[in-house]
Amino acid sequence: MPPFDSGREMGSNETLKAAARLVLRVLPPVIAVFMVVAGYYFIWSVSPESPFTEVMERTRAGIVLTVTGGLVLIVCMHGILR
Repeated sequence: MPPFDSGREMGSNETLKAAARLVLRVLPPVIAVFMVVAGYYFIWSVSPESPFTEVMERTRAGIVLTVTGGLVLIVCMHGILR
């Protein structure tokens, strides 16, 4: 037997739990990176001819997305690197 085998077969319930744990560990950093990219897109996609209210709305949304995504990424990295 390999050294990592505990002497019993993994049931389907344990396999689902392991898969769910893996997804929940990988999904937040991926979502955080997409949030940061979307935030930068909102900030840089404003054209110079846009009305001031649209500029403010897109910039505010971009800042919120970028900061929130960065914070989520920092928290996730802290949990991974601990």
